[in-house]
Amino acid sequence: MDTTDDGVATPELTTAGSGTSPRRRFYTEEQKRQIVAQTLVAGESVARIARQHDINANVVFTWRKQLQTAPAAATLLPVQVAPTPVPPPPKRRRVRKPVAEAGFIEIELAGGHRLRVYGTADAHTDDKSR
Repeated sequence: MDTTDDGVATPELTTAGSGTSPRRRFYTEEQKRQIVAQTLVAGESVARIARQHDINANVVFTWRKQLQTAPAAATLLPVQVAPTPVPPPPKRRRVRKPVAEAGFIEIELAGGHRLRVYGTADAHTDDKSR
């Protein structure tokens, strides 16, 4: 196999069948990886790289998809599980909120009318108003 200017080996041309069929090129995994790597360089075009290697751009796109979805080899690390005693959660005591006495506000309006508003005040609201 010869090598091109970019260091990728050119594939062997083989004839399949009776000799009347077109020649087919076979690329090794390493050749495919090298060509795909060239297409991943910033500013490079898949079509231009494919033309340099006399390959259809769709073939290069297929190689890119295959190589990018290939699962990476996982490195497993040894794990040792040790029992850890878990303390029981602390018991919660119910805290009773002080019950405010119901009250009302009475507003005298013109004409002898009165407006009464009944209810209790929220303890948090009372703290903020001070």
